[in-house]
Amino acid sequence: MNVLLPPLREDLQLKQSEVDHMGRQVWVIHDPSRNRFFSLDWLGTELLKRWFLREPDRLISNVNRETTLDVESEDLADFTRFLAQNELLQAQTSESTARLISRRSKNSVGVVTKALKHYLFLRVPLVNPEPALRLFAPIFELLSHRYFSRVTLFVLFLGLFQLSRNWDAFIHSFSGRFNLTTAFQIGLVIVLVKILHEFGHAYSAFRRGCHVPKMGVVFLVMFPVAYTDVSDSWKLPAAERLKIALAGMRVELTIAAWATLIWGLLPPSGLRDGLFLVLTLTWLSTLLINGSPFMRFDGYFVLMDFWRLPNLHQRAAALGRWWLRKLLFGLPDEAPEYLGWLQRRVILFAYLTWSYRLLVMLGIAYIVYELLPQPFGAILAAIEVYWFILAPVVREVVKWPAFAAKSIWRLHFWMSCTGLLLLGYLLFAPWQSSMQIQAVLMPQEAVVVELAEAAQLKNSIVPKGWVKQGQVLADFENPQLRYRKEAIEIELRKLAEVLQQKAFIDDVLLKSEELARRQIELQQQLANLEQDIERLSVRSPLAGYFIPDETEFQPGTWFAREQSIGTVMSETMILRGYLTETDRALLTERFEGEWVSEYDSEQFAVDTGEIEFVAAETVNTPLLLQAAGGDLRARRVEQGWIPETAVYQITLATPVKFDVSRGERLGELRIEAQAHSPWEVFWTQVRRKLETDFGIWL
Repeated sequence: MNVLLPPLREDLQLKQSEVDHMGRQVWVIHDPSRNRFFSLDWLGTELLKRWFLREPDRLISNVNRETTLDVESEDLADFTRFLAQNELLQAQTSESTARLISRRSKNSVGVVTKALKHYLFLRVPLVNPEPALRLFAPIFELLSHRYFSRVTLFVLFLGLFQLSRNWDAFIHSFSGRFNLTTAFQIGLVIVLVKILHEFGHAYSAFRRGCHVPKMGVVFLVMFPVAYTDVSDSWKLPAAERLKIALAGMRVELTIAAWATLIWGLLPPSGLRDGLFLVLTLTWLSTLLINGSPFMRFDGYFVLMDFWRLPNLHQRAAALGRWWLRKLLFGLPDEAPEYLGWLQRRVILFAYLTWSYRLLVMLGIAYIVYELLPQPFGAILAAIEVYWFILAPVVREVVKWPAFAAKSIWRLHFWMSCTGLLLLGYLLFAPWQSSMQIQAVLMPQEAVVVELAEAAQLKNSIVPKGWVKQGQVLADFENPQLRYRKEAIEIELRKLAEVLQQKAFIDDVLLKSEELARRQIELQQQLANLEQDIERLSVRSPLAGYFIPDETEFQPGTWFAREQSIGTVMSETMILRGYLTETDRALLTERFEGEWVSEYDSEQFAVDTGEIEFVAAETVNTPLLLQAAGGDLRARRVEQGWIPETAVYQITLATPVKFDVSRGERLGELRIEAQAHSPWEVFWTQVRRKLETDFGIWL
């Protein structure tokens, strides 16, 4: 007996949509109770059109007779399961009712699971935008008119031209902008721009006859993202949906175009600074975030409608998994679907999406870990990494043993095993035995020669060249010191004459002790003055090469206290660089290496040097800083440059002598360290982080 097919729900609507990327007619099922749309291929459409026949054999024969399709009972069974899983069939039997109740109970989750899902993804509807859309429809219509769009396009090119002429001012506007006030302004600009962005989507759908019931915020791992419910646009052709998807970016680009032009025309002012924030944030938001097709932002829906492939991420993921299994196990299984000329592009898109999401999710996890107090930051970051990264990988890998059992006698399988073993060797085997860091070749000592007191140059400063330790570099004089010395010497002579008369004059005898103390005090002052005057003869603190600050100091020139007259650099040269915590942990007590200059072919061998055991508080080698073209990241404070991460200073002796024509120079220090693997480097960084944040020693 032929079992009848379950009837369709009576409230469903079947709408003709368009042709897909392969020229096939596409129909859409609209479920008005949930406002959901289901796209059907040619086979599903033909089956659904004849569903009223109810008898499977009759339905299959009718489709095969009236179309060029070759439908089998398995095809009808698959389509029936699709309708049942999406609750598009009437529940007329106790079994179907029990199945719906069972599905509801499986979908209901516990409090903990619900809280975790809300932490990872929470949709919060805020307003119904349709009243505002009706109220401001004339304004929106004016701004979306083609003439305004043409003017905006002209303004965009003019603004970019202005920006190219003021590029230096634009780049320098980034400096000094990151403070609490600027952070508030950035947040305000982002909120306002995103509201306008969403109204762009809403009005574009509204003016095409779509219902726009909700506008709100989605929290993706606690990061807010605005959204507008334009699900009703699925009843429109792909070309119209494409315009709706582009509407938000069109609004942001319009704001960016006008802000760019006005910024270039205004003089420096607060308004110009505000426009700078608007134009930079809108350009970055549009190009880097909304334009990306790898997350469910505007770029994804644009690409989906452009390719005419609904559910692009899911279909691409299915093809990506199929291609990976075929690559690893060589199984002859057919692809989940055939997309014609788009097949390879969709597979490539799947792997680009996975790579992009991996980087984004790891970045978000790191931000959550760093911003939230511990251990909450670590727990929430671990949940995110598991949910979005590890869980999908585990779900796929647990299926591999079954695939391996089917392909164990295939050459393709053993080639894949060899490749995986090689990958494991590259990750876990200690094959790396060297490290490279930037190091500066510099004098072992470089002493800035300064004046102890303000003074006047008596004669010329010695020219640049080699000097001995203690050699006079310049003679100075200070008339005030000389006058004070002469006055003290006169007073001492008078005191000596008075004290010689103490045997003859009673008053002098009575004051002799007081006069003697005064004499000792003056003698001490005189000795100190003579030392100060002696220091005015500036001598070299070490043997080395002296370079004066200026070569045209004329005698009689006044110098301030602690003013520099030049620098003396030792003949011996050293190498100085900075090791990360990971590099320091992998470096043995004795090591060898080679330094290669970045400017020429100079190079030489070095061996064990001195490594500081305490992280450096400041960096005293400016050539290593990113600001000077180096690799070391540091921020400027009053005390100097403070490294942004823990680094350890390393100093090595060299066979090189000072060369005044070359001075300090930057190069690469290649050190032979203990053999280590990439995994060991990663685990060392994790271990250091745990030791620092939690005191956990592993």
